[in-house]
Amino acid sequence: MAYSTQYEAAARAAGWIDDGSVFRHPETNEMFGPASVDWCKLCAAAGVEIDHDALLRRFSNTAQEFPDFDLASLPEIPESWKDASWHNETCPGFNPFGTVYVFVDYPNAADREFPECEERFSVIDHAGGVVSHYHGNDWDAVLEMVESLQPEEPENLLRDSLGAIDALLTQCYQMQGMFDDSDGTIAEAVESAEEMAERLRKALKVGTDAKG
Repeated sequence: MAYSTQYEAAARAAGWIDDGSVFRHPETNEMFGPASVDWCKLCAAAGVEIDHDALLRRFSNTAQEFPDFDLASLPEIPESWKDASWHNETCPGFNPFGTVYVFVDYPNAADREFPECEERFSVIDHAGGVVSHYHGNDWDAVLEMVESLQPEEPENLLRDSLGAIDALLTQCYQMQGMFDDSDGTIAEAVESAEEMAERLRKALKVGTDAKG
């Protein structure tokens, strides 16, 4: 469901059924989407209060750059994401980390700059150009994509590199003497790998000590 937790709570409190993309009335089976529901009246009827002041404090940039955007219609934005909304974009945007941005369009397609666009969510990476990783309406898919784009921890990369070099050296030691190395090329390569492995061990040891 691509609505905010506030609106989801209101719909569920009113007894509506979450069908994935819309809410369905349990008795009439009428479908309710973001464009067909008066969410404020629904929340009031369901006894659900939306803290608009808290939304304004947290998403002050979005409120300034897109004053007509209903902040309560935002999906659940992780606390660590920065509000990176800018009025020159077509809709509010958020920065999970680095050059990755998540854009959240208006829930009602008629309010969008491009009403024909059916996808509300986009995940874009600006590293070395503009790369689109996701366009769709599944917020869980957005979160999964962002998670998959998270850069690895440097220490993990060092450990993986050391493991790969050690495995390669083991194979070289086992095959020692099987190939002609009269020019010393293989021995030189092995020596370079051993030196790099030692440097990595020292770097990891310093890193471990630094963390205490």
